[in-house]
Amino acid sequence: MAHSTLKTIGQLAREFGLSRSTLLYYDRKNLLSPSARSESNYRLYSQKDVERLKMILTYRSGGLSLEEIMKLLTSRKGTSASILASRLQSLNTDIAQATAGHCADFGTASALEKCAYHGQGAVGKPARG
Repeated sequence: MAHSTLKTIGQLAREFGLSRSTLLYYDRKNLLSPSARSESNYRLYSQKDVERLKMILTYRSGGLSLEEIMKLLTSRKGTSASILASRLQSLNTDIAQATAGHCADFGTASALEKCAYHGQGAVGKPARG
């Protein structure tokens, strides 16, 4: 593996706006391990590692825990779908609770449904109109 195409932990941290300690933590949790080590024993990350980090950060931005991300990265398609469906259900529940509080003045269930937080439906569901 040519070292010129590999990135050090510092380069990777700067590129993604992360701390070095975050990347070290991901390594300890087996989420992101370097593909190689330099002669000086520095961690070196390949393009494949960069793509994996992008996936980790995408899942984190979606609110998934590191444990859920690990399952997604190491799972088969069916398990991935189950984890993502569970997260979607959780988001829908959070939205429904927030919407109920926001639209409580409407009083009836049908009025609450119509409110749907000013016409915005829950995640993954179109707003009713």
